[in-house]
Amino acid sequence: MSAHTPTLAAADTAANLLRNEILAGEHYSGEQLRETQISTRLGLSRNTIREAYRKLEAEGLVTHIPNRGVYVACFDVPRIKELYAFRKITECGTLRSLTKEEAVQLAAVLSEILSTTDDANIANRNNEFHLTIVAASHSPELLATAQSILAQLRLCFISHPASLNIHVTFTQRHQKIIGALSQGDAAGAANLMKTYLRDSYDTLCEAMRTSAK
Repeated sequence: MSAHTPTLAAADTAANLLRNEILAGEHYSGEQLRETQISTRLGLSRNTIREAYRKLEAEGLVTHIPNRGVYVACFDVPRIKELYAFRKITECGTLRSLTKEEAVQLAAVLSEILSTTDDANIANRNNEFHLTIVAASHSPELLATAQSILAQLRLCFISHPASLNIHVTFTQRHQKIIGALSQGDAAGAANLMKTYLRDSYDTLCEAMRTSAK
């Protein structure tokens, strides 16, 4: 194997590092990720960095523009609508599919996730809450796609100064969903989630419109 041929492990490492940086707000939407600079900083070949870019592009976190370079993804309202449409189908659909016993069990797991009140990790906690619901579908494909969707939406939220307040506001609704599940009311929890997602979508779109002024 050539010294310049990227290994899967090295590309995964680079992709993980860049993903974490993007989701930590260290890179802004629309920023160009310069291949040479990142290659030098991470001590990895440019071929490895390109492979990492391909992984992140598949996740929707970066965009490759031919003859120009790779940029941190930007999102408009139509794209955000698509992301929330997927969430509605997967999260609400999963909740509706639960038996009473499964709903009660899921409520206990979700309560444990929310047991910490550290606002510094609130975005991670919110993601874990929603991914745990999707995981209850027992579909690895749905879960993998949901991870990508939530990562993209997290990048959207990071772009707005009020993101922490938005996360706090919607976290408070999680307890109502857990309450319905703890009673074995999967359909009620799904209806609460439907409203939650609708209002979250409206709030994010309004934040985007306000910041664009």
